[in-house]
Amino acid sequence: MVTFAEEKNHDMNRNYFALAFVLLLVFAACTVKPGHQHGSESADSPYAKLFGEVMAVHDEVMPQMSRIYDLKKSLAEKTETLGDAAADMEMRGKIDAAMAALDNADKEMMDWMHNFQDPGEGDMEKAKEYLTKEKEKIDNVKKVIDEGIQMAESLLN
Repeated sequence: MVTFAEEKNHDMNRNYFALAFVLLLVFAACTVKPGHQHGSESADSPYAKLFGEVMAVHDEVMPQMSRIYDLKKSLAEKTETLGDAAADMEMRGKIDAAMAALDNADKEMMDWMHNFQDPGEGDMEKAKEYLTKEKEKIDNVKKVIDEGIQMAESLLN
């Protein structure tokens, strides 16, 4: 005869295995890039080098997206403490400008991620041209993010 505790423990183990399986599938899906054939290029190829540079900037700025969210929340909270005095109205304008800069930074990053596509190595000249343009775009996104964060932090410190 199976006790309630044993049955509950068995159900929990089954749930853990299901969760582990789902996480394994998610991890596997995240490691395969659409349109990318693994093993078709060497790590030393010009394509791999340029692709790595683009992804390095992306990987550097992606964690800052949560910082943007936190700053927007802090700025909104600071706005709530302001009154109607002229100095407060001036601060409110600065906070609005910082919020707009953070919103723009967020939008720029989301747009870049939505539009970026791994060109693969089919036509190396086209791939190099595409990745060079994308490197410029993601560098610009980084600049916009850094400026928005700096503007917000200067109002909160």
